[in-house]
Amino acid sequence: MFGTSPYIAAGVAFSIASLPTFAWLYFLFADGQQRKKLIAFIFFGGILTVIPLLIIQELFQSFPELNLIELIPEKIPSIALAQLALIIFLGSLEEIFKQTFLRNVDSRWLIIQTVNDSIKLSMIAALGFSFAENIYPYFYGLIKAGNYQDLMGAFLVRSLFTSAMHMAVSGIFGYYYGMSKFAIDFREQSKWTGEKMYLTRFITSIFNMPQSEAYREQKILHGLLIAMGIHAAFNFLVHYQLVLPALILVMASFGYLLLLMNRKAGNLILTTDIDKDRQMLPKKDEDVVTELVGMWFNDKRYNDVISICERMLQRDPENNVIKIFKAKAIDQLEGNDPYKKALSSVFEKVTPAEDKSLINKWIETQKQQGIQLPSNFQNSPEFQKFLKEEEQKKASTPTFKLDLE
Repeated sequence: MFGTSPYIAAGVAFSIASLPTFAWLYFLFADGQQRKKLIAFIFFGGILTVIPLLIIQELFQSFPELNLIELIPEKIPSIALAQLALIIFLGSLEEIFKQTFLRNVDSRWLIIQTVNDSIKLSMIAALGFSFAENIYPYFYGLIKAGNYQDLMGAFLVRSLFTSAMHMAVSGIFGYYYGMSKFAIDFREQSKWTGEKMYLTRFITSIFNMPQSEAYREQKILHGLLIAMGIHAAFNFLVHYQLVLPALILVMASFGYLLLLMNRKAGNLILTTDIDKDRQMLPKKDEDVVTELVGMWFNDKRYNDVISICERMLQRDPENNVIKIFKAKAIDQLEGNDPYKKALSSVFEKVTPAEDKSLINKWIETQKQQGIQLPSNFQNSPEFQKFLKEEEQKKASTPTFKLDLE
């Protein structure tokens, strides 16, 4: 089949790649009335993360002795293992470059204020990366070669499945990176629930760094490994044309991401780790209360945890550890079926950070009426009726959109 001019091929590839990309942007971020400049900046930054990969490809071609794409099959006798190693290598490079961009931008301009901010911005960067990758080498190569027969199939796979995969895995990494931003607070909360944090201690001992910094690096590594693992698995399935398993993997990844985004702890607006000199309560009193909260949390006394956290936050409204305890207790009460919750959230708008949970709304209403709440009030007929009424109110907004503000 006859080839096409490089300029025409580039223009057509750009046009084809733009359609699904901006459809994704509109679908996911149409409600964001502010910070549009930030969305554009992160998106174009994601596009630029393709450049290091292109440079590496050029280096491999110029210096064959360094070409790992050729060396890996040579060093591994098994063809299947060699292909698996190559897929893991290439997928890992992509995730490393994407997360490096986000970390560098955030370290300079401090754009991330919540865990969910980190998720959303990571997804935007991933969409930019996928947009550039779709143009070159995929669409451009097929159009330039005049291979229009395979172009439609590549368009559907790249625009839908691959773009969704990039956003899902980057969003998952963004969650763990967001947690790492508030490492002192999450580590402190984990300490009061009795978590051993063996890996954090190991990193501390090996690299001689503070535990909060070790916890931060552990969370970043955790998210990066999950992202690289899902990316490699997706590439492997697509390579062997296992379309249905690849689709299931993408859907499961998005479901897990939606579950993370709906966690109240992810929506908390926390002060940064730099702001640690604030002390509203005597340290001894704060430690006693926090230890009690940790004990009740481990005993699954989530209603009591919420109650004491609310009283604590009246005295110390900027106590991040108490905020996290309260948010996680609410998550436990509202998330008895996390898979159902993740799927249902596809058709609901993500709750903004300032919105009160249904549990809190119910508690406050009952307190205003002077009603004493039993410890298991969430199982009462009155509370179940209240939940059904709230679900009916939400039924009028069936579209899932993300809001950066």
